[in-house]
Amino acid sequence: MELFLSLHYNFVHEGKKYINENYAREMMELHTVGIFDEHNKRNYTQKDVYEAARGLTGWFSMPSELGDEYLPMYSRFIPERWDDGEKTYLGRTGNWNTDDIIRILFEERSRQIAVNICSKLYCEFIGDEPDMNVVHELATTFIASNWELKPVLRELFGSEHFFHENNRGILKKSPIDYIIGMVRQCDLQDVPDFHKEQVRPGDILIRLESWGQLMYNPPNVSGWKGKRDWVNPSVLSRRLQFAREVIQNKLYTISYPSPPSI
Repeated sequence: MELFLSLHYNFVHEGKKYINENYAREMMELHTVGIFDEHNKRNYTQKDVYEAARGLTGWFSMPSELGDEYLPMYSRFIPERWDDGEKTYLGRTGNWNTDDIIRILFEERSRQIAVNICSKLYCEFIGDEPDMNVVHELATTFIASNWELKPVLRELFGSEHFFHENNRGILKKSPIDYIIGMVRQCDLQDVPDFHKEQVRPGDILIRLESWGQLMYNPPNVSGWKGKRDWVNPSVLSRRLQFAREVIQNKLYTISYPSPPSI
């Protein structure tokens, strides 16, 4: 996450500030509180993003011991690269560092964070439109459990709501879940990408790319939208065709042919 969001480019050098807001912004927007709460009220301002980024300065990726061709394996905090000035973040003023920024975020926006994350869990395991009564019950458990996910998931999976007939069969599988799940469930053998001797990527990767989910290549830092996007008009026919080929035992390869040997 540090590498992907350029945290190592967020530092102070010889009194000059080089503030990169990527990590601070996505820490709040994607991974904790979200931009807006359930009442469409902003959870933080642009000033909060900037001040959080200042508090997150000082981190640097250390080179891998395996060589330059490998990504760095761990981080190191360098005090000289940290912005030690006074900062005002979410209404609190002080000489905040990384630990302070995270602590203040969870103290000042605890309920919003819990609701946001529990809404994501609901959408992942039950359906696209979260029942906010259920979400609030899960959020209360989340906070009371000191941010442990296990009690939240136990409550969700053991609830009557989870097993209610209205919540059956409404999730939309992502392309990779759809294809790989069918390959495994139907014990398909003639799938080019599963041949050990195959060197170049083939059938499955090409299908995934045409369906909008090329592995390890999301469109942006938030990943794929998912949900109903997985069954849009341009892709639905391809999903149905793949299922039809599997059922009829006529799974046609779409791999590009290998160039002829000279």
